[in-house]
Amino acid sequence: LATELPGLQQGLLTTPLTGREWLACIGLAALLPLTIEIAKWTRRRNAPRRPPIPAQEAVSPVRARSRATG
Repeated sequence: LATELPGLQQGLLTTPLTGREWLACIGLAALLPLTIEIAKWTRRRNAPRRPPIPAQEAVSPVRARSRATG
């Protein structure tokens, strides 16, 4: 908004962006989430595999109490 609204342009001393500049801004902004998702994917892929907890143990009230106190 600061580059498009005349009131903000005057107050913040900005100028309108060209189409090429908008594309650069959008492209660079898209790189951040893409980089984060690639890093998360890499960490998940390299994480050690743990065996699943048996269902009876997972829902056991004893397990819930030990987590709450421990």
